[in-house]
Amino acid sequence: MDIKNVYLVGCGGIGGWLAQAFSKTLNKGQTLVLIDKDIIEKKNLDRQLFTSADLDKNKAEALGNALQSSSRCRVEAVPEYIGDPKSDFKFDAKDAMIVTGVDNHPARMFVIDQCDELGIPCIMAANEYEEADTYFYHPDWRDSNADPRIRFPEMTTDTEGNPLVPPCTGEILESAPQLAIANMSAANTAMWLYWFWTEKYPKLSSEEAQLC
Repeated sequence: MDIKNVYLVGCGGIGGWLAQAFSKTLNKGQTLVLIDKDIIEKKNLDRQLFTSADLDKNKAEALGNALQSSSRCRVEAVPEYIGDPKSDFKFDAKDAMIVTGVDNHPARMFVIDQCDELGIPCIMAANEYEEADTYFYHPDWRDSNADPRIRFPEMTTDTEGNPLVPPCTGEILESAPQLAIANMSAANTAMWLYWFWTEKYPKLSSEEAQLC
């Protein structure tokens, strides 16, 4: 799987770790696109990879600026919420993969729908206080048991945390904090899935591939 563009949606708890790892994993012929409209707040500093100097800055832009000088790949920042009708941003379907570290189902549903429309895969990473889950999805799996919408039907109806619907800001509620190690665990598994599906899977025999 030849990936030219990795779109990282969500640059907070999980996305911060993913951005760091992708910046050292992708090469100069690839582009890491950081997407998030959230603003860095003081409550983010206990588990997200920002400092007090980043307060009141956009998350995607702050991460992008921090990674520019040491990244192996090209880094771009898009300070937008995906699915926002006011935004002109669009995913490029050419040799791309979408990776999410978002905290709400509407954003995940938008990404899956985009994958189906464009014919590109995605990796979805998520976690609660101390638990983490990560899933790979390919549009060839639509409506099968491997489709997240089939496995987790609540995704299709749950609108909690949608940053496009006021008064939600897109941040995790103070009453539901997360451990940094849970963010790291989700990001770690997402990076392993990226490696497996882009490097390992294409080299498997047809018999081995059928077992995946």
